[in-house]
Amino acid sequence: MLVRYSTVITCAQYWTLETSTGGWFKQLLKMIRIKSVLCGLISLKCATRMIAVGQLVFGIISLIIHAKEGLNIGAINGSVISIIASISLLTALIKNKPKLMLYWLVLIIIALLIGVISIIVVAGKADYDQDGLTQKVIIDSVIAVVHLIFVIYCWIVVYSYYKENNEAETNYEILS
Repeated sequence: MLVRYSTVITCAQYWTLETSTGGWFKQLLKMIRIKSVLCGLISLKCATRMIAVGQLVFGIISLIIHAKEGLNIGAINGSVISIIASISLLTALIKNKPKLMLYWLVLIIIALLIGVISIIVVAGKADYDQDGLTQKVIIDSVIAVVHLIFVIYCWIVVYSYYKENNEAETNYEILS
């Protein structure tokens, strides 16, 4: 019993030390880093460009589809935010200004949080039949989770490229 108590205190002290010396979020961001995409076939810069262009194209297509379907304010706002985020990322890439990538990184985090909340709300408001959730809700939820995983991976790619460029910019300033 004394050993378990001692271990808990040690873990609590470790947690306090970790959070006071930089926080768990900073530690997590230091660990999140990739060097290339698809086993080295695509550089981070190329992958970031593909993400920006793909998001812009799909954002425009989504906006057109949602505008034709009817006035769904949530979907239209999501499409507009996607377009704005992709334009900020493209601008950062074209002008070689890594700080502009922060807009995209922040907007995507907000979109991820909204996506997780919407999955929970949709699953919570689902129509129940005799067998539990309807198949449509299950399929929609699985598609949404797969999409969220893909968006998280895209965020990690762009964040890694941002860190790479930010470090290169910092090293250049030090050498100048």
